[in-house]
Amino acid sequence: MLKATELSSNGFIGKMELPALHIGKSASVLSKVSADKLVPALYPESSLYQEMPPVLATGFMIGLMEWAAIEILHPCLQPAKISLGTDVAVSHEKATIEGAEVIAEATVASISGKTVTFDVVVRENDRIVGVGTHRRVIVDRQRFEAKLGIGARGTLR
Repeated sequence: MLKATELSSNGFIGKMELPALHIGKSASVLSKVSADKLVPALYPESSLYQEMPPVLATGFMIGLMEWAAIEILHPCLQPAKISLGTDVAVSHEKATIEGAEVIAEATVASISGKTVTFDVVVRENDRIVGVGTHRRVIVDRQRFEAKLGIGARGTLR
């Protein structure tokens, strides 16, 4: 179990316990590449995006990597806490077409206070589609939303 001292100046108070979180812990997410995850769907209002090849968009690939990381952290968090993505450093190695099944995997690489860094990879069968690192920070949801001026359901206050 990790205990991290939280800083009140950043909206954190007391001690935060993250049971079962450890270096090497991993999770994966399986996804079928659908038409709404292809490059032209990323920004449908852009004529330039519409001219791009219909392959898995890097933005959606990164979303899958983040999802796998969230799957690791979510069960470890206290109810009032959430994790926010703060850094992504990945390369998109291979194109993936509609209908392909991909697996995104995240593995805890380091834990430093409220920050967790993951090694992330997306594969299609035995091919690496994308690889890199992703960092998330654990925050108090209510304090974060208050700083943004939004309510519990994302509406402006």
